[in-house]
Amino acid sequence: MDGFKEVWKDCDFTLDNHLAFYCGTGWRATVPFLVLYENGYDNISVYDGGWYEWLMHDDYPVQVGDPASDECVHTTVGELPTGKAAK
Repeated sequence: MDGFKEVWKDCDFTLDNHLAFYCGTGWRATVPFLVLYENGYDNISVYDGGWYEWLMHDDYPVQVGDPASDECVHTTVGELPTGKAAK
């Protein structure tokens, strides 16, 4: 747990928040999920389909950019020019 706390110390959340993990296909997101679960946290979830599954739904919401900046854009998968949330 100390390793997670060190990595996340500069992030804008705490372990008191509900944390949702995802990755490209879902398997890598299970690592932090399982570590937290094994340490008694229950305010966590994992999106096991990952970005790969999310991309199959044109109407699903997507956030592009840092939410703390003025350049953050909210759109849908179908409106992404490349099918990827990257500029």
